[in-house]
Amino acid sequence: MSYDPYKKYNWSASTWQSIKASKISIGMDKTQVEFSWGRPNDISKLTSEKTTIEVWGYGSQYVAFTNGKVTQIYTL
Repeated sequence: MSYDPYKKYNWSASTWQSIKASKISIGMDKTQVEFSWGRPNDISKLTSEKTTIEVWGYGSQYVAFTNGKVTQIYTL
């Protein structure tokens, strides 16, 4: 990285601890998930007038975002 992410992103200490531990949680945004788990293997997206649902796949684990925030984490 060509920048200091701690300075660029004003996230809480607990969010940074989760990222360092490779953990994600409900309410995280897409940037936080990418910092924690990396880029997904695949992405699916569904958009309506008011809602965008995006699902990121990491092997057998999936993260669902509703309007940019994690709303579900599941394993198939």
